[in-house]
Amino acid sequence: MKYLVATICIALAIALCAPSVAMATNLESQIESIAQQHPNVEKARCVVYNNCCLLCIKPQKISTKSNFDQMKQELQQQICQLQNFSIVVVSMSPRVMQAIDSTDGMDESQKQQFVQDLLQRALEHLSTHPLPHKFAK
Repeated sequence: MKYLVATICIALAIALCAPSVAMATNLESQIESIAQQHPNVEKARCVVYNNCCLLCIKPQKISTKSNFDQMKQELQQQICQLQNFSIVVVSMSPRVMQAIDSTDGMDESQKQQFVQDLLQRALEHLSTHPLPHKFAK
């Protein structure tokens, strides 16, 4: 009887956690599709953790830093319209893109810890390169 109750509790916990994981994956795919609709984005990958979004893009046809900054602000505004994130970070670092790609094969607990660490490093980077005020709440 104890095993039956324990099995039911575990199954219930998994069933309750699964929609939030699916929602995050669905939200991540929505953000990636928004970014890929931009004419200067070749590839986009995204991770969402708590109320933070880290979007990494592979740009194309970007000639100046001011063009990249403008594209970055447009993407941040579109993402904030989709969901009210407290922080939206847009990066074009190949290392960040590779790190996000490496999360595909991880189980959920490993992925959650890895994404948390990745966002922590991105936020530490923001301390030296701050976002415009309207995106950092």
